[in-house]
Amino acid sequence: MRYVTKAYSFVLFLWLCCGPVFAQDLVMASGYVGKEQVQIQRLSTSRFLYPLSAMRRGIEGNVTIEYVVGIDGRIASAHIVDSKPPRRFDKSALDYVNSFVFKPYRQNGTPVEVKGIIVEIPFRLL
Repeated sequence: MRYVTKAYSFVLFLWLCCGPVFAQDLVMASGYVGKEQVQIQRLSTSRFLYPLSAMRRGIEGNVTIEYVVGIDGRIASAHIVDSKPPRRFDKSALDYVNSFVFKPYRQNGTPVEVKGIIVEIPFRLL
């Protein structure tokens, strides 16, 4: 019984203190259609938890990702531009960015891809 209480307390601690991390409360994103810079609106995203191995060791960092929004508003491709510390947070950051859903950008009434969108995702312990 005591083990269950400790396990529950630890899970509650993780959720309250280190729970979901969001990329700078990004609502609008700036990217490119051809050479024209455009703004697109993010409609939704999922949450992600701080990687447990990094949390246990007290490791913090940043991941910068460049991505493309497809004609359906979902992420068509994403890649790591910079990661500090290297490779520690890459999977969590990519999973998070790949969950983004945007309002499709329309040019002359036709949905088009928006390229060159860059976001920095901070990983900070509270």
